This record gives sequence, C-alpha cells and structure tokens, in this order.
Amino acid sequence: MVTALPSAFGEKSFTTFGGSANEVETGSIEVIQVTDNASSNSFLNDILKEYYAFTRLRKKMTAFSAITIRISSMTIKLFLTSTEILPHQYEYLEKLAGKPLTEISCGLIENAADPYNDDSEDSFKIINRNALADTKLKITPIDLRSYTGDFSEFDMIWLGGGNTFYLRWLIEENNFKDKIVNFAKSGKIYAGSSAGTIVAGPTIEDVDTIDDPDVPPQRIDEGLNITKYVVLPHVNNPDCKDEIAESAKRIQTKNLDLIEIEDGMIFIQKDDTFEIL
Repeated sequence: MVTALPSAFGEKSFTTFGGSANEVETGSIEVIQVTDNASSNSFLNDILKEYYAFTRLRKKMTAFSAITIRISSMTIKLFLTSTEILPHQYEYLEKLAGKPLTEISCGLIENAADPYNDDSEDSFKIINRNALADTKLKITPIDLRSYTGDFSEFDMIWLGGGNTFYLRWLIEENNFKDKIVNFAKSGKIYAGSSAGTIVAGPTIEDVDTIDDPDVPPQRIDEGLNITKYVVLPHVNNPDCKDEIAESAKRIQTKNLDLIEIEDGMIFIQKDDTFEIL
C-alpha cells in the first residue's frame, strides 16, 4: 500500500506496509513500525492527516500497539542577508549546515531580478552570484519559470535580490509556495538576500516604499511565513534608507516582529532562536 503524505511534507509518497516492520522518515513525523492489517491502514492515514494534533494522536496510539509514532518539532534554518554573502560569514553558514561549504548543494534562485534585465558585472544579481561562487558551494541555477522539481535535491536554496512583489507573485503563479515552505520546514536551509530575505516573513506589504508592487500582474502582500519575523534589509543604505525607515515605521504600527539589518549583516534563525551578526 502506498500512502500519500499531507501537503506539509511535500508531494511525495512512501510504502507503509510490506508485511514486516518499516522505518520511514516523513519530516516531523517518523512512522517507526506498522503491521499489515486493515485497521492499521485506516489509522495511519488518520494520523498523517491529523499530525498537528499531538494530544489526540497520543490518545489514539494507546489503542493500536502495532503502530509506533514519534512526533518531533520541525527544524527551521534561515540564513538571511541584506546583500551578498561575505567571507567572514562563511563560518556561520557552515555551522548552520553542519558541514563544510564545499559539501553543501545549493539551488540558486535569481528570479527576483528578472524585471531589471541586468546581467552587467556590477548588477546586484551578478555580484551575489559571484560571491556565492567564491564560497565553493555546489551551486545549481534554478529558474522558477521552468523548474519543475521540489528542491529536495538540495541542502539549501538561496533566493536573491530584486523586486519582492515580483518574486512573491512568481512563486504563487508557478505553485512553489508550499514547496519552498516544505523545504524550509524539512531541516534544510532557506537562504536569501534582499528580496529573498523579505519574502521569507509573514508580510511584504510595507516594502512598496522601495519595490514597485505594480511590476507583477498581481500584487500579493502575504509573505511565505517561514519565519514570524519581518526581516528588513538595507537600513543603512544611502540609496534607500529613508524609504526603508518608512517601511519600518509602518510595520511597527502593526505589532509585527521587526528585525532590521544593515548591508553586510546577516540574520540567522534556527528553530526559535536567532542571531544578528
């Protein structure tokens, strides 16, 4: 029997019953052992649909000794920058990943820069791309206009800078929101710079001071909500600091959790703890 996982774990499936004990990793639920009988099949499906209700699961588990479920919290790992990654920040990315940069596979998403159509050496897109190349990460470019995967082949995805509203629209238009959120909740690293940093939060509404919301065909103000923090970059950038200050002022009136970072700084979150470096 093949049981589909709920959307929180992405579009994948796994064999749950084979006549003997199986061990299956599903993200934040681990199905440790099941047996091949009709009642177990039905019960397992029920558990996977209601994984979020831990107390209800615990009550149900007492009646089915054939199934052992362990529920653990999802691990969130965020590495968010204002601009490109800098050499002194490499060690923090390695620490977050738990392995050398040379062993980290990274999907690089540069679509936020599409509206600018600028591939010159001094463009923010190329500066960011070259800075990532210098880390010796194993980088694969991803174009959300043609990519059809779920990012599962990568240890990290990096969403670069550009127009935040265009990026958010493109993610929605091509059905990548759940895939990106699932990726981030699987314990892998979501990384971003500028627009890629902002879009990770609960809202992008107030960055219309610096990014034109009319660039995409549809304005979407909701962020990806991977983190509860609105991480606002460029607060010291002379080209946009006044506009960023206005954004910050508006965000603060909404009782949102605001984090402001200067160019050259990084915001790192692991689960419920964060650092600004």
